[in-house]
Amino acid sequence: MKRFAAVFLVILLCSCGTGADGTRENTESGAMIKKTATERFTSCHVRFKMVGGEENKRYLVTLSSDGKVIGNVAVLPMVKYTMTNGDKEITMKLACGVAYHVTISEVKAKNMEELMAGKRKGAHLVGPVLKKFVLTPKKESQTVFVRLYNKNAAGGSEP
Repeated sequence: MKRFAAVFLVILLCSCGTGADGTRENTESGAMIKKTATERFTSCHVRFKMVGGEENKRYLVTLSSDGKVIGNVAVLPMVKYTMTNGDKEITMKLACGVAYHVTISEVKAKNMEELMAGKRKGAHLVGPVLKKFVLTPKKESQTVFVRLYNKNAAGGSEP
């Protein structure tokens, strides 16, 4: 039994190992693939600035992506929630070239901790969706101005 375990361990280690130069055998074509770190997504700093809307109001920004694969590198699908600050803006680090679905909603909480605590208690702190759009960051740094409906404007709301 010990001999069988030793043989099994040696076979397992040999089949899972990589070469000394960091290559691994591709079982589909039999070719060797060199692992490289040159293929990667660049990060884009995106600043969302809310234009219009109510003064001193905070907004919930929800980002979701389906993910993307380029070569051997992938950005996994994700959903991210964050809140604007008192100046109605937020800066986020996103992957360039990946499409993000952005949803802007009113929120009654002052920060994410308060929002999550209210969610656990069953309080409904998130208001209606004000804006939905798709954003694909292209530049390493950019500002996105989001025009919100202004309920308090004279003569009605603006688009």
